[in-house]
Amino acid sequence: MISDLLVERLLPQVFKPGQYLGNEWGARRKPFTSCDVRLALCFPDMYELGMSNFGLKILYQLVNDFEGLLVDRSYAPASDLEALMRDAKPQIPLFAFESREPLYNFELLGFSLQYELTYSNVLNMLDLAQLPVKASDRTELFPLVFGGGPSSVNPEPMAPFMDFFIIGDGELAVPAVMNLVRQFKAEHLETVEANPNLAPHYRQWLLLKLATEVGGVYVPCLYDLKAGDAVVTPIAIDQIVDQLKVALASHSDALEQLLTAVIPIRVLRQIAPLTDSNQPTTNLVPYLALVHDRETLEVRRGCDRGCRFCQPGYTFLPVRERSAEDLVELSKKALSNSGHEEYSLLSLCVSDYTSLHDSVRALNREHSVTRASLSFPSQRADRMNLEIAEELKAVRKSGITLAPEAGTEKLRAVINKGLSHQQIISAIEAAYQAGWASVKLYFMCGLPFEDDSDLQGIIDILKEAEVHCHVIRNSDPAKYKKSIEITCTISNFVPKPFTPFQWFGQVDPRETARRHSVLRSKLRESGLRKVTLNVTDPAISLLEAAISRGNRMVGELIYRAWKAGAVFDAWDDRYQPELWHEAAASLSTTLEDLACPQLEVGSRQAFDIVHIGLHDFWLKREWEKAVNAVETAACTENVCHACGICTELDTTHILANPIPAVMKKNPFVKELNANKGDSESHPSLFFVAPKEVEAPALADNYKIRFAFTKTGDLRFIGHLDMQNLLIRAARRAALKMAYTQGFNPQPKLSLACPLPLFQEGLRELADIELTEEMTCEQFMQRLNQQLPPEVQIVGSVELPKLPPINGDAQATPSIASLVTAARYRAELHVLQDSLLNLGTSLSSPADKKASTAALVEALKIGIKELIDSEHLYAPVQEASATASRSSKEKIKNKNKNPQGKDLRPGLLSLTLVSASDEQTQTEHLNNEAPTLEFEIATGSGTGLNGVGHIKPTDLLALLCPTLNLNWRITRLEVLTQPRINFSNVLSHNLNSI
Repeated sequence: MISDLLVERLLPQVFKPGQYLGNEWGARRKPFTSCDVRLALCFPDMYELGMSNFGLKILYQLVNDFEGLLVDRSYAPASDLEALMRDAKPQIPLFAFESREPLYNFELLGFSLQYELTYSNVLNMLDLAQLPVKASDRTELFPLVFGGGPSSVNPEPMAPFMDFFIIGDGELAVPAVMNLVRQFKAEHLETVEANPNLAPHYRQWLLLKLATEVGGVYVPCLYDLKAGDAVVTPIAIDQIVDQLKVALASHSDALEQLLTAVIPIRVLRQIAPLTDSNQPTTNLVPYLALVHDRETLEVRRGCDRGCRFCQPGYTFLPVRERSAEDLVELSKKALSNSGHEEYSLLSLCVSDYTSLHDSVRALNREHSVTRASLSFPSQRADRMNLEIAEELKAVRKSGITLAPEAGTEKLRAVINKGLSHQQIISAIEAAYQAGWASVKLYFMCGLPFEDDSDLQGIIDILKEAEVHCHVIRNSDPAKYKKSIEITCTISNFVPKPFTPFQWFGQVDPRETARRHSVLRSKLRESGLRKVTLNVTDPAISLLEAAISRGNRMVGELIYRAWKAGAVFDAWDDRYQPELWHEAAASLSTTLEDLACPQLEVGSRQAFDIVHIGLHDFWLKREWEKAVNAVETAACTENVCHACGICTELDTTHILANPIPAVMKKNPFVKELNANKGDSESHPSLFFVAPKEVEAPALADNYKIRFAFTKTGDLRFIGHLDMQNLLIRAARRAALKMAYTQGFNPQPKLSLACPLPLFQEGLRELADIELTEEMTCEQFMQRLNQQLPPEVQIVGSVELPKLPPINGDAQATPSIASLVTAARYRAELHVLQDSLLNLGTSLSSPADKKASTAALVEALKIGIKELIDSEHLYAPVQEASATASRSSKEKIKNKNKNPQGKDLRPGLLSLTLVSASDEQTQTEHLNNEAPTLEFEIATGSGTGLNGVGHIKPTDLLALLCPTLNLNWRITRLEVLTQPRINFSNVLSHNLNSI
């Protein structure tokens, strides 16, 4: 039901419909009804962000590998689809994208809490799913709604809406939760279905079992807040059990056993080792471009640098690393399965990965031959050098990003950044010398103890870096053709739980705005012209700070703001700060009162219901060291600081290549796969990198021209996405493609004529150049195995090299230059709607038949009018109010003729064909629907009769315009001159063209 409505009615009306398909390459799509427990992972933001989230990728692969457990996905729909879903009669519930099942049919809904400003989207998604937004209002046994992810270390702001939380790494906890649910469901589901009034009590019983049997599970309804306390405490378990025994008397014995269980006073954060199972190698490969559209390899989890503002630096401890050998093997599987042309190393501080140099060299040797390029997240300036920079540009240049964070050494000591001024300048110099003329720098504003001299320090760094790079350029102008360009991004300090800065208040928005103004003023005074300064809106940072340290009252703030219309607050163009200020006022507070107060140092806060492993006294000691600008060394490079992580969580730091001297003085630093019988043995030192592959001798390229389909749901992806789909399939098929030259080499693959969004094609044309010779049959077989069923190669021919003319090489004409026309089929989409436009009755089959006949007659008359017309002027295109200046200029140029473009010379044929003809029968349409076939001029040149390219939608808009007909368009064939014959796929001669 939802699937049909989505594809046939909703998606043709929305922007970027391809994001809702759930048919990515690698999608599991396990049978919904045959699985014991179904989990929908919900990302409360746009698809293009959620698909890049590494945590969801891990859980998707890991849990789907278990028999009987299913993981599906859902993302926050954009406003256009949301409006259509809410306006439908009846409303369409939010669904999981692969199964297209309503979310309320799942046993578990897991929300990824990555960022406080997405919390209103969580509420909106629950409401769209037709589920009670507040946990206290849910009475059905399923689904259970839970939260996890980095921000869940302070669960209290979202406690009113979650049935439970998973605190810490989910690789062990999520399967444990699902298995417990499977057992509980097998034992009690039939009873609940027979007695629905008992569902709330069984729900409470299941939540109690989760809280007491699965590590890291926090169930808010099992805790209450006593007067005068800041932190919630567990309700007495005997009180809960007694209530359950009254409602579920037949289970008294089983409930009695719960009296020995313990509801944790503080919920201990869970940690998982880095293993092959939590490095996805069969990733989902989307058909749309993403924010981070590449393969991700997690090399290191946790960071012990101890930057005092950085929450993940404390909440992801201990440090766990992969070996260089494992990394190379995992990367080979991941890239061959996905076809990605770029991969990145993921870590909070990749520069600290102890096998970084070995791994980078080994990865480049393995993957540079397939043109897969490596990129890094931001790097530490003290670890950036020419050697690393050269490796990063081995295939193609990715960006260089450095994060000094503060402008002066004094302030960097306060935040424990551990960087000198000279190290920052040297890192920028190294990047410029390695060929990067553009560098990104991250700084923070509003840090504790910051003053205007620290802001001046930021400008001083920028100025000195430019001067040094100018000297380098003057030393060799031929090599350094461009001056250094720096993008400087300023984020605002937000006090975060479980950091030494959690007790500091945020600088109020007015003072933050003043400091931004100081930065802009000092930048102007500096005379720097090659620096772009970006700052974060203080209003956004204020809300983030208000929520980040919040308690359950902040949950009510989130609820009231959402009820008033707050959604997508993380997006600048959607954030409505007035809604949040009004919600705060209704609770007799302000956002400033929540975000800006200095808290008593050492005081307990609402988020202390969670125990991340750090001793409270240690955080206080780090606060004192910040006050005195004293730095703390990383413990994996020094002695143990007794912070509590390793002892409280019963763990150690696991490094791929630790410093031997450190291991002798720090018992909590261990080597990955170390030989425990020999303390002097360090296996990582003996890693053998892949052998250098000799560059292949330059050979002639082989050009193949092929025809392919684009049908079904993939009509909802655009031309560029279609090209990327083919390229990634070719990489998965291990085809050796030829590449362009220059800064950013691209595969030599070109499509003949872009097929617009929403249109299908049965015989699209493309050219590809290969550096290896193969038969067309081999080419088709290998590529089709790596293509979805909607896109298949249906014909191919090798293009022989043309003989030289007067000694000059003769290039084969491009496929685009040969296109002159195209044949189309247009079928009325949803016949019922078209008949209603006639204003006739559809109350009986006879009425419907008569209306269809009337519609056919109207079409016949309309076709004759078009054929007989001397001129057919295309509708004049209107520019939307939000269109860019360049788009408006293009439309203006197109509309120079006030009558519009004359389509008649390019209309070659137009006929109404019988809907019962075998060739027009398709699964997605009612076979009674009238169908057109027509041929029109097409192509990038002047086209037939000098008319150029005609859009089929422009022509159909002129046919019976008063009926407002909705057509589904299929391009049957792209016509070329000369014609291309694909009848013999083994053909190797020019006579086939």
